[in-house]
Amino acid sequence: MSGYDGDVATYDPNGKVHQISYAQEAPKLGAPVVGISNENCAIILSVRRSPSKLADYQAKTFRISQNIGCGASGIYADARKMLAHLRSECVEYEYESNESHPLKSLVIKLSNEAQQRTQYGGYRPFGASLLIVGEENDKPALFVTDPNAEYYKFKAHCLGKNSQAANAFLSQYANEITGKTCKELCFMALRALKQAGIMEFESAAVEVGVFQAGQYRNLTSGEIEEMVKEYQQRFPVVNDDEEDS
Repeated sequence: MSGYDGDVATYDPNGKVHQISYAQEAPKLGAPVVGISNENCAIILSVRRSPSKLADYQAKTFRISQNIGCGASGIYADARKMLAHLRSECVEYEYESNESHPLKSLVIKLSNEAQQRTQYGGYRPFGASLLIVGEENDKPALFVTDPNAEYYKFKAHCLGKNSQAANAFLSQYANEITGKTCKELCFMALRALKQAGIMEFESAAVEVGVFQAGQYRNLTSGEIEEMVKEYQQRFPVVNDDEEDS
C-alpha cells in the first residue's frame, strides 16, 4: 500500500491514480487474444484456457449483435459485465431506431461507462480490455478498450499474457495485412500467438470470430479444425534439434 491506492478518487503527487494502473495490469494476465482488420474483414482469434482437466474451455470471443463482436482479456467477470452493457446498448438502439448500432459510438458508450468507474469512490475500474470488431465508414474496423476508459483504433493488436512479443510481430508485418483473406489473417494471428509463447495449437482450444460483409459470426469447430490443420501444414513447428542439424 502506498497511501494513494485506497480508491480511484485519490491522486499521488505525480498525478497518477494507482487503482487505474493496477487495473491495467489485469488484461496482461489473461489468455492472449488477437484482433486484425483490413479492407476485407476483421477477425478475432484466441487460444482459450481451461481451469482444470475436468472443466470446459472459457469463451474468449463473443457476439454482441449481428454485426459486432468482441474478444476479451482480463478478469472474466468484468468482461461479462462489459459485454452485457454493450448488448443492452445495441438492443435499445435497434429498438428505437430500427437499425444497427454504429460501431464507434458503441465503443464510446462503453468508454463513458468505464470512465465513471475511474472517478467516484466506492467503484473500481474494469479489470478487462476488449477487442471490438464491426463496421466503420463501410469498412471493417477494430477498436481496443482499456481499463483507464480510453479506446483506440488498430489494424492489429494482441491482448493478454506475453502480448508485447505478439504485438512486436504484428508491427513487423503490418504492411502485409492489406489484401489478405480472412483465413490468411487467422494464420497471421496464430503466428503472432506463437511469438507469445504458444507453440502448438489444439483446435478445440482455438476460437475465432469473423466480421465480413456486414455480419459477425464465430467459426464452427469444423471450420476451426480445418483452418488449424492447414496452418500446421504451412507453418510446421521446427524443433531446436532440427535447426542445429
